[in-house]
Amino acid sequence: MPSISQIIYENSHKPLSIEEIMRFSGKSRHKVESIIYTLEKNCLLDVLNENAIKKFYLKKNAKKEDVENCINNASSKPTKLLKFVYKPEILILICIIIFLIISAELFFRLYYWHSGKHIAVDENERCLKEMKIDNLPTDFKNNNFANFTRTGYWKDDPIMGITLKENLTEAYFFPTGANQTQMMVFYGEHTHNSRGMTGLDEFQIKKPKNVKLRIALFGDSFTCGGEAPLFFGMANILKELIPNSEIQNFCVGGRGIEAMYTRYAIQAKKYKPDILIFNIYIDDLQRPFGCLTLVPNLTISNGRIIIGLRKYPTLKNFYYNYSLPKFESYFLKHIIYAYNQNTQYPKFMKQGRELFEAMLEDIKNQTKEQNSTLIVSLIQSPTPNNVEINEYSKLSSILKQKNIPYLDTTAYFASKRIHYRNQSFYYVQDKDALSHYSVIGYALHAQGLKNILQIKKIINYTPEYYFANSYYKTLLYLLPEELPLQMAGHIRTIAPFQIINVNYTTNNTVINSTNSISG
Repeated sequence: MPSISQIIYENSHKPLSIEEIMRFSGKSRHKVESIIYTLEKNCLLDVLNENAIKKFYLKKNAKKEDVENCINNASSKPTKLLKFVYKPEILILICIIIFLIISAELFFRLYYWHSGKHIAVDENERCLKEMKIDNLPTDFKNNNFANFTRTGYWKDDPIMGITLKENLTEAYFFPTGANQTQMMVFYGEHTHNSRGMTGLDEFQIKKPKNVKLRIALFGDSFTCGGEAPLFFGMANILKELIPNSEIQNFCVGGRGIEAMYTRYAIQAKKYKPDILIFNIYIDDLQRPFGCLTLVPNLTISNGRIIIGLRKYPTLKNFYYNYSLPKFESYFLKHIIYAYNQNTQYPKFMKQGRELFEAMLEDIKNQTKEQNSTLIVSLIQSPTPNNVEINEYSKLSSILKQKNIPYLDTTAYFASKRIHYRNQSFYYVQDKDALSHYSVIGYALHAQGLKNILQIKKIINYTPEYYFANSYYKTLLYLLPEELPLQMAGHIRTIAPFQIINVNYTTNNTVINSTNSISG
């Protein structure tokens, strides 16, 4: 094959296209284009357009040695791309791409402006932006914040993050009795004592002598008794099922395993409970990785959980120290957000399982020191996805390996379903695929925990019950499964309300003195 310089010089009288030079020399297009570009740059070639095809030929004053030197120099240097003048389609393509990016940027800016949402790479960044822009210092739109303080049942703790407010009562009043001189009071799940525990009871640090078993509950809104009257929640029914027991409910609705651990380590340990029960709704595993204004700072060191200082210990500190991005691409952030929505959930669930495994080991060691017993119950949604099914199975395996007694609510509910004619043990609403337990669901969960304590011989045997309730404002009936007990009249009831006397002649009625957040 002749060299490129030889082909060009011998055909100096005849213009050649790049394709013809490639065919004569056997060289690649990239190589030929590079040499053509070099020769043209050194003013040794002229360009001729024939039928929209560029052809090249040597100038009359070009010498052969100049052509060879120029080609040799081009071969010894890094290959250069041909000028865009020889590739107009590349320039057009780049212009189209730039136009599309600008159009996408404008489209997403308009979309987020119209929707009222904040652009973010994930839900955590969106949460921080909402807090900074919409909520603080006062949320005039939804009334969730007032002067850097939450208006609902949550409160911000500098160490624990989100926990429950103290001395809060959610109560609903209905006149009853002759001349309506009495009131039925329905207490809701957001009823907290002076220590931020869910319930009306107050507790001494030292266990009273008449209390045989002190039980501490930890969990999310399932443990708080979400969507049920306070007296139909898991904690109160468990107290009814276990004689001479004391139930301290350290739940935090809407939070996960991070709140359970911090409330145990900072608050519950000093009460020295005999039994610790952690109710784990599977979604609780991913909640420690939520918004920085909600969660504590937990790390693992030598197998122990370390509770560190939070980046933003107070809402006011967050407001004055968090800076919004000065420039951000809505188009790129939207793409990243869509990607994170599909990948972060399983990643956070896995990280949460690993964190909870370390928590279990840490709590086990501490319960040995206090001579108490750790029990775990696993709560699954009625329509779990593949990630939730997988994590539920892995948690079950971990608990078996660590020899920690646990309640498998999926299996336990399945064993009871035939007795309840396959009714759901959850409240299912139109807007939500999952809500919380029904009254029967809470009762069965409490009974399942009682059975674990019986199996571990921590408490004596007590009857197993069927539970009956037609409406959450009516009585819950406890019917012994053993027929002789039923025949003997050992049927119990739990009321969802208290009856109080009302004195209408004074302004100091219970209605006026109760701090009610709704009703």
